Amino acid sequence: MFRPAALAALVLVSGNALAFAVELEFEPGGLDVAAEAYSDGRLALVRVSNGEDFALRCQAVFRNGPEIGRGRQVIVAAGEAATLSWAPKRTVVRLRIELHCDRHR
Repeated sequence: MFRPAALAALVLVSGNALAFAVELEFEPGGLDVAAEAYSDGRLALVRVSNGEDFALRCQAVFRNGPEIGRGRQVIVAAGEAATLSWAPKRTVVRLRIELHCDRHR
């Protein structure tokens, strides 16, 4: 009777064991914007929330050690949120993400 719950807990714990450390470098620059970075197994994610009354253009560069940085960008509408993601092909111990947002014209 308790086996399905134990199995589900084991799957959740093992999935978290694959996560890697993520460092977010972000300076809002006076904008009402929030960002949170995390990893989920083999995927790195940055969630950007726009608190302004205008759209923002956000660019993220994902850096895994000496490899070339991988860029992603998104337009975040006023009052909305968006997620930028990257799936590294190599083993990651620590990932650095540089995020920059400015007003979208």
